[in-house]
Amino acid sequence: MPFMAKVLKESELDKAANILLAGGVVAFRTETVYGVATKLDCAHKLFEVKKREQSKKLVMQFGNLKAAKKYFGGLREIEEQFIAEFGGLITVIHRDERGEHDCVAFRIPDDPIAREILLQCGEPLYVTSANISGEAAALTWMEAFESVGEDLDAIVMSGPCELGVATTLVDINEYGIEIIREGAVPTHKITDFYNKVKRPTLILASRRPKGLEEYGPVDFVALEPHWLEFNGKIIVPHFDGKEEKCTNTDEDIMGEYLIPQSYKMEIIALEDDAYILIANGVTKYFGNVYTIKNGDVIKRVTN
Repeated sequence: MPFMAKVLKESELDKAANILLAGGVVAFRTETVYGVATKLDCAHKLFEVKKREQSKKLVMQFGNLKAAKKYFGGLREIEEQFIAEFGGLITVIHRDERGEHDCVAFRIPDDPIAREILLQCGEPLYVTSANISGEAAALTWMEAFESVGEDLDAIVMSGPCELGVATTLVDINEYGIEIIREGAVPTHKITDFYNKVKRPTLILASRRPKGLEEYGPVDFVALEPHWLEFNGKIIVPHFDGKEEKCTNTDEDIMGEYLIPQSYKMEIIALEDDAYILIANGVTKYFGNVYTIKNGDVIKRVTN
């Protein structure tokens, strides 16, 4: 007789969390479809349950936004805006700027059962739909039990899923937004919201560069003859030294622009036609840009 999953009540979510923390596989309800979860270091078990190719990536789920930000070391503002607007109805592809996590799809479910289990675990879980790969998603605990129950350690017995359709998977990158998979949020709502919140900021030395129409509306900040503190750095409008022999030092620039000595930050200096563009949470440098710190100069020859 094949092994069958232990059926847990909603009052036994602590048991579900303990099974997961011990490396087990547990199915539970989300607001979209029934999911099956395990710890990050037990991902292979989900591929076995679903009979799915291991080349396909899995989605992480977090109990709340704070947990996601802690794990990734922060999120881009536009990612937080999308999560605040659409909640658990979307899955976001996150590109870790620290290079520690590569591209990771993640979601913060709204369903109270899913959230409570995730919070009790105190760490992210890999969660995928509780069905054999290629078959219809399970919308009730019985459907999930019949599909994959033989390979689960436990399943939480709850009411049916509220929506019955998968999340919308979005990739918000430096070029715009791409809808990888249509789902709970219609495409037009995703694009309308993106156009609403997308507002690049342009920082440059003395005049507005041409050819920026593709970025849409911009905030223009002329630095000359001032300095600007931005994102933990001091931005100054021009650099009058040479790459081979620098005539500017930190002290020279701080004195020239009346920057308080208490500001011990990295200095970014721009040549006359250079500028910095912040678009969709991504910082780009155009023209000859110099990083000056402790008298050392690094020249960035950019687009």
